[in-house]
Amino acid sequence: MIDIVLATYNGAKFLKEQITSIQNCEGYNELIERFIIIDDGSTDDTLKIIEKLKKPIIK
Repeated sequence: MIDIVLATYNGAKFLKEQITSIQNCEGYNELIERFIIIDDGSTDDTLKIIEKLKKPIIK
């Protein structure tokens, strides 16, 4: 199983596209154990985007 770790800082401009691209990869639910996103104090909408797009990995 694979863990994905994504570090963010004021990445709102591209974050939705990046997260959904990862989540839509073939085999995502079968191969990914955890998708961990760590933010380093963003002051833009990064945290709102992360909250909106988070979803459980279905096994």
